[in-house]
Amino acid sequence: MDLRVLAAHSKAITAAGFEVRVGRYLPADLRLRGLVDIRAACEIPIISGDSPHFEWMRLTFAQMAGPTGDSVVPREVLQEWNDVYGQPDQVLPGMAMVGVWARRPH
Repeated sequence: MDLRVLAAHSKAITAAGFEVRVGRYLPADLRLRGLVDIRAACEIPIISGDSPHFEWMRLTFAQMAGPTGDSVVPREVLQEWNDVYGQPDQVLPGMAMVGVWARRPH
């Protein structure tokens, strides 16, 4: 994914209160709370340029441009991103989904 779009997306969702690094520190946080047998898994969807998921991403990023076109991501960067990745034969990684589980000690 174009790093300019990814960086802008990360900045925007972080400003809205979303913690983008929670999957990196959640296992340690559970350990600090006394849980044991901590396990984690991560899934990253692969998104095709002609999929509904890509259309959702395209619309989301377009909203980040704001009404004037350059609020978070410059409009020309978004257009370039859409032109490159919005093709049926293009794929890109989606947002990582991290799951963590543990148990209380005996």
